Amino acid sequence: MNDRFKILFENLCCSICKSDFNEKSIKVLREEKNIFVVDLFCQNCGKEFGVAFIGLSDESKNKYDTQLYIYDGLPPITKDDVLDTHDFLKDLDEHWMKYLP
Repeated sequence: MNDRFKILFENLCCSICKSDFNEKSIKVLREEKNIFVVDLFCQNCGKEFGVAFIGLSDESKNKYDTQLYIYDGLPPITKDDVLDTHDFLKDLDEHWMKYLP
């Protein structure tokens, strides 16, 4: 697995049991050039966090360019956000990468 990809989750932990995520917490479902589709779950308690699309730029050369951070104060995801995302994803074909900037 790409080292830059692994460091994305190194500062994050499970919201239920507070166990750190590790390489075994991330299942890569699909990998293309600089794009990963992953399933994230807690190895300790089994909590599923869902599927994520992650894009990495060739220009990101160090861990601080690719590390994820948690910010307080972001608005929660709404039902409408989920429905909009579902509508977008259900219509993707095998050329889904063209929809990503």
